Amino acid sequence: MGRSKMINTTIYLRPDQDKDLKTLVQKLSYHFEQRIYASHLIRAAIDLVIQKHQSELPGYFSVELEKEKEEKDKTKDWIE
Repeated sequence: MGRSKMINTTIYLRPDQDKDLKTLVQKLSYHFEQRIYASHLIRAAIDLVIQKHQSELPGYFSVELEKEKEEKDKTKDWIE
């Protein structure tokens, strides 16, 4: 994900989610030897959910299918 304009929003976590998120941030920061922010992990998780359910988004999936079709057509022309 590129740097783009960010919006602020509020999320509500259960206590167990908060504890696990803090533990994960701490372990990843130690492992990668640099500060990992919880907000980065949350954005990455949102991206994964959107990717998983993109077929349910209006217009989004059809655009991706159209791009794939165009790429296949280009490849097909090149092969023939």
